[in-house]
Amino acid sequence: MQRKVKEVLCGVEKSTNELMNELKRADDCFEFVQENVGEFGNVSLVQKLEMLLEKYQKTRSEVIKEAGLDITYGYQIFDGRKRPRRDKLLQLAFGFPLTVEEANELLRAGGVSNL
Repeated sequence: MQRKVKEVLCGVEKSTNELMNELKRADDCFEFVQENVGEFGNVSLVQKLEMLLEKYQKTRSEVIKEAGLDITYGYQIFDGRKRPRRDKLLQLAFGFPLTVEEANELLRAGGVSNL
């Protein structure tokens, strides 16, 4: 019998074999990662933003503009040079726009409290 390891800090609930089987069946690698991002442990803010850009087919400048952020500050967030406060991450969530679940994932990646 296969043992599931639950990691409280990361939220990991699927076994390695389960993830491997899902990956083998997946048509799109990116989609697999998006659906299972919580299973891989901590995702950096920069990684999460890049995944969201790909998913929503938006550019950094489009999101920054829609979020109402200063362009320089926005690019520094996307590049990982600035660690934004919660309010700035929420602005980015509106800039995409994200679902509540996606916004919470972004906030977690930024190291701030959820909605």
